[in-house]
Amino acid sequence: MIHGSPKSALIEESQSASMLVLGRRGHGRFAGHLFGSVSSSLVVHAHCPVLVVQLPDAGEASSA
Repeated sequence: MIHGSPKSALIEESQSASMLVLGRRGHGRFAGHLFGSVSSSLVVHAHCPVLVVQLPDAGEASSA
C-alpha cells in the first residue's frame, strides 16, 4: 500500500514500471469526458506507456 495522492504515487511508480493499466469506472461528474483527472495526468506525466481500460457497467452483459 502506498499512501498519498494517487496521481503522485502512480507517476512515481511509473519510473520503474513497464506499463500502467488503469480502469475507467464511468462518467463521474463530467459526462462525456474520456478520462478522469488521474488518468489524464498519468497519460501526460507517466514515465512509461499508460493503458486506460473502460470497465463495463455492472448490468452490462458480456458479448463474448
